[in-house]
Amino acid sequence: MSRFWAAGGSDSDSDNSDDDSDNGEEVQQQVRRVWAVDSDTDSDDDKVRVVRSAKDRAFMSMRETCNLIRNKIRINDWSAIQEEFENLNKLYEKHRTIISREGLPPFYVRILVELEDHLQETLKNREAIKKMSKVNNHSLKRMKLVLRKHNANFERQMEAYRANPILDDDDDAADSDTDETDDTDDDSDESSSSDSDSDSDSDDDDDDDDDDDDGQEASDDSIFGGDSDSDDSSSSESGDEQTAGLTGRARWLKRTPETSGRTAADRRRNKQEAQAKKEKIHLTDANQQPSFVFDANMNQEELDRKVLEVMGMRGRRQTDVKTMMQKLQALSALARRFGAIREIPVLMHLLSSLFDTQRTIDDYMSSEMWRMSYGYTTRVLDLLEANPELRLGIMGSEDMAELMLASRGELNADSLEALQARLLQGNTMYVSGAIVDICQRLQESYMRSLRGVYPDMTEYRLRVSDEAKLLHVAEKAQRYYARAGDMFTSARLAQLRIEYLYYRHETMDAAMQHEEVFEATYGNKFMLHPSCVRESAEEDIGTDMTTTHPGAWLGKPQVDYERRNLGRTINELCKVTFNHGDDRIKTRTMLCKIIHVAIHNDFHAARDLLLMSHMQDTIQYSEGDVDTQILYNRMMVTLGVCAFRAGLMEEAHYCLSEICCGKSKELLAQGVSKRYMDPEAEKAERRRQVPFHMHISQELLDSAHLTSAMLQEVPMTALKGRNVLKGYWVSKQLRKYIDFYDGQLFLGPPETNRDHLLAASKALARGDWKTCVKYVTTLDVWNLIPGENAKEDLKQMLTMRIKVEGLRTYLFTNSPHYQSVSQGMLAKNFELEENKVHSVVSKMMIEGQLKASWDADTILLHRDEPSKLQSLAATLADKTELLVESNERLLDARTGKGGFKDEMTLGRYPQSSRGFRAAGIQGKFMNQRNGRRPPRTNRDSGRENRSSNYQNHRRNGERTENGSSVSWSKQSGGKR
Repeated sequence: MSRFWAAGGSDSDSDNSDDDSDNGEEVQQQVRRVWAVDSDTDSDDDKVRVVRSAKDRAFMSMRETCNLIRNKIRINDWSAIQEEFENLNKLYEKHRTIISREGLPPFYVRILVELEDHLQETLKNREAIKKMSKVNNHSLKRMKLVLRKHNANFERQMEAYRANPILDDDDDAADSDTDETDDTDDDSDESSSSDSDSDSDSDDDDDDDDDDDDGQEASDDSIFGGDSDSDDSSSSESGDEQTAGLTGRARWLKRTPETSGRTAADRRRNKQEAQAKKEKIHLTDANQQPSFVFDANMNQEELDRKVLEVMGMRGRRQTDVKTMMQKLQALSALARRFGAIREIPVLMHLLSSLFDTQRTIDDYMSSEMWRMSYGYTTRVLDLLEANPELRLGIMGSEDMAELMLASRGELNADSLEALQARLLQGNTMYVSGAIVDICQRLQESYMRSLRGVYPDMTEYRLRVSDEAKLLHVAEKAQRYYARAGDMFTSARLAQLRIEYLYYRHETMDAAMQHEEVFEATYGNKFMLHPSCVRESAEEDIGTDMTTTHPGAWLGKPQVDYERRNLGRTINELCKVTFNHGDDRIKTRTMLCKIIHVAIHNDFHAARDLLLMSHMQDTIQYSEGDVDTQILYNRMMVTLGVCAFRAGLMEEAHYCLSEICCGKSKELLAQGVSKRYMDPEAEKAERRRQVPFHMHISQELLDSAHLTSAMLQEVPMTALKGRNVLKGYWVSKQLRKYIDFYDGQLFLGPPETNRDHLLAASKALARGDWKTCVKYVTTLDVWNLIPGENAKEDLKQMLTMRIKVEGLRTYLFTNSPHYQSVSQGMLAKNFELEENKVHSVVSKMMIEGQLKASWDADTILLHRDEPSKLQSLAATLADKTELLVESNERLLDARTGKGGFKDEMTLGRYPQSSRGFRAAGIQGKFMNQRNGRRPPRTNRDSGRENRSSNYQNHRRNGERTENGSSVSWSKQSGGKR
C-alpha cells in the first residue's frame, strides 16, 4: 500500500519506534498541507473541506483580478492596469452564462466606476502625464478609448451604483490587507461612501461600520458567493454556532442572514431618492410646459444670466446634456413673455444642444428627440414669420468665446454690454447656428435613422412619416430666406425638397399626403383600435355591444384633403434652383427632374431634357461626387424602364444594359458589395445607401432588361445564326443565361422571373409565340409599375411586340425554304391585322433583311443561287478566317496576353468605362443630335455582309433543318 495512505494511521500506532513516529508525523503534515482548507480562524482544529459552486469560483477569480487592478491603480501603473483589465474581460466572457443567470456582480460595477474616476483624475493632471514613460502613456491613451467603449454597455448599472454605492466585504477586506501598512485610519461614513471618487482611493474599516452596515455587507456576500477573510475569530465562531445541530445536506445549504431595522444603505438610498425627486426632470415637447422649474417672476437680466450659466455648461466634461437641455426648455418657456428677441436665441441654443447628443457620424436621434427638434425649429420659423422684420445672423467664433467667458464670470460689465450690443444690431440677431444648417442636420439624422432600421419593422413606417415634417420645415425655411433676400440658401432648401419629391408617382404622393393629414387629425395610425380601421367598419353595423365593438360604432376614420399638383410643385422648385443655385445643385435638380418625368411615362420629354443638359458629357468629371453619380445611375435605369413601357425596346436596352450587369445594387446604392476588405470603405459605402422606400426594384430592372434583349436577340439570331465569334448578338448577358439554360440536363417548370423569360425566349425561337406571351405576361413583377391601368397597358404592349417579333423570326427562319407566303395566313396564325402584317414585312424588305416582293396579298420570296465559284470562294474565306483566329489565340496564349483580344468590339456597343456611365444611350442620342452616323451596330454590319448575294444565299442554304416550320407553311399552300 502506498505510504501516502499508510501515513494516516501513524498517529494511533503507539508501538512504532521514534523514527517511525517522526516519519509518520512528517508525512501527516504533508497530507494536511495537500488537503488544507481555508479557515476563518487561526486554530488547526476541526478543519473541513470547503465546497464552492461554479458561481462562487467564477466570482472569486473575477474578484481577485479586481483586487490586482486596485493595487495597480494605487501605483498608477497603466500598463499593468490595461493587462489586468483585459484579463477581467476575458473572465467576464468566460462566465457570461453564470452572470446572465445570477446577475451582474456589484464588485464588477464598482471596479468600472473606480477605473473611470481614476482615469478622469489622471487625465486632468497634465504634469504627471508628461512625466510618464512612453509605454505607460500609450497604455493610458489606450485605456481611455477601451474604457469609454466598454462602459457604454454598463451605463445604467454604473449610474445606479453611483447613486447607491454598495460595498463588498471581500473587496474591503482585500483593500485593508493591501493597505494595512499605508493607512489604517480611514473612515467610511455615509458622506464618504456616497462619493464614488473616495471609494477608489480610501478603504473602509470594519471597526467604524455599524452593525446594520455589517448586516447589509453580509447579505451581499451571501448573494454573490463571497467569503470573508477578517481577522476576528468571532466571525468563525458565529458561523459554527449557526451550523451547529445541522447535519448532512442542511449544513451546506445557503442561508440568508436576518437583518432588523433600517440599514445605513437604506438611509443613504432614501436620502438620494428624496434629492433626486426634487430635481426630477422630464423632456417635454415644444408646446408643453417643461417640468424643470425656475422663478416665474424673473426679469430679462436674470433670464440672460441664467441662459449664460446654462450655456457655460456646454462642452465641459461630466456635463449632463439632458439636464442642460431641460434647463434650456424651461428658460425658453419663460422667454416667451419677453418676445421673439429673447425666445429665439434660447431656442437656437436648445437646438444646438439637441444635436450635440450625436457623438459619432453614424449616430442618429431617436424619434421623440427628432420630433422635438422639429417642433422647436418650427417654433423659430413661426416667430420669424410673425415678425418679418427680424433677421438671423451666425455668431462668430470670437463672440462665442466671449460668451463662454461671460458664463464663467470672467468678463467685465463693459465687455458684456459690448457683446450684447454686437449680438443684437437693429433687427438682426446673431445666434448660434443657422436655420439652413438645422434643416440639413434634421435631414441627415432622418436619413441615418432610415438606414439603421430594418424596413419590415413598424418603426421604419413611423420614421417615413417624418418625411412630411421635414418637407414642411424646409418649405418654411425657404420662405424665410426668400423673404430675407438670400436666394442661394433658398435654392439649397428648394433642392432639398426636390430630393424628397422626385421619386414619387402621383398615386404614391396622394397616399403619403393622405397619411400626413390622417396623422395630423387622429394621431398615430398604429394606436387606433383595430375594430375602427378594418374594412367592415365602413358599413353601418349598429350599436349592439353583443355583436360589435364600440370602437367601430362611429365608422372608419376619414379625412378630406386637397391633392396637390406634384408636377407643378417640382417645376416651381426647379425654377428657383436653376436661377440661383450653383453647378452641383443644378446638376442634381436636372437629374431629379428627368427621373420625375420618366416615372410619369413621358420618355421623349425626359430624353430631350437629358440631351439638352449634356449630362452624359459632364458626369464623368464628377468622380469625387459619388452621390451625384449614383443619382445619374438612377436616372438612367428610370429612363430605361420608361422606354420599355413605351415599347421602345432598343432604347430601353441601351439604358439598362450598362447598369444591369451584375453590379446594379452597388451602382444604385441599394446594397453593399461583399468584396470590400477595408472597413472604412465599407462604412463609407453604407452611408451612401438609399432608403428602402426610395429603392428601384431590382427584379423589375432585370425583367425589363432581359425582355427588351429577348425581343431583339431572338430575331437577330434567326437572321444571322449563333456564330458568336462574329459578334452576332445583342446582349451578352442574355446569351450567357441562354447557354447555361441549354446546358442543363433536366429542366423543370420555370420558377423565378429569369427562368420565365429564358423559357419565353426558347418558345419564341421555336415560333410558339402564345407560350412566350403566357410566360412574359404572367410575371408578378409588372405590378410594381406605378400608375392607373399601367399593368394592363404594359401587357397589351408586350403581347403586340411578341407577335411582331414572332412574325419576323418565322420569316427569317423559313424564308429560304419557300417561294411564297400568304399575307392572310400570317395574319391568322399570329392574330394580327393584315395592315400590321403588311407594314412589318414591308419594313423588312426596305431594310434589306428579307429578299422578297409583294404580289397583291402574297409575299414572293426571292432566291439567288450562288455559282460554284462563289461557293468555293466563300468556303475558302470562312476557313481562312477560322485559321487566322486560331493562330491569334494560340499566339496570345503563348505570350500571356489572354484569350480573345478586343472582345468588347465583338458586342453591340463600343468600349466604354464601366461604372457610373451608361455609354449606350449617350452614343446613340448624341450622334443623332449632332447629325453624325451612330456607332456601328449588328444591323449595319449585316447590311454590309449582305452586299454580296452569294454569301447571303450560302448562309440561308445551310439552315434547312426546321421541320416544324416547314410543315406549318405547307398547310398554307406554300411550295418547296
